[in-house]
Amino acid sequence: MARGGIITTFLMQFIFNWNETLFAIALMSSDDKITLPVALVSFVKSQQFSGLDWGTMFAGMCILLAPMIALFSWLGNRIIQGMTVGIGR
Repeated sequence: MARGGIITTFLMQFIFNWNETLFAIALMSSDDKITLPVALVSFVKSQQFSGLDWGTMFAGMCILLAPMIALFSWLGNRIIQGMTVGIGR
């Protein structure tokens, strides 16, 4: 019975940590160990004045979203079960 709630909590925490861009920007001191969201932000900053390459930015966003889509499609039913457990009989 608690499995759905535990899986939902795990997935929500994973999504929160995956998208923690501001925290990563503030704490990273070198560019050799940056995360994917930070790399995408730095790419957009570098392309800001020379014209943004939309195809490359879209490819980066697809790579960034692929793990989230894969996790949600794999654990979708468990997420819904975890969020709705205890609502009614």
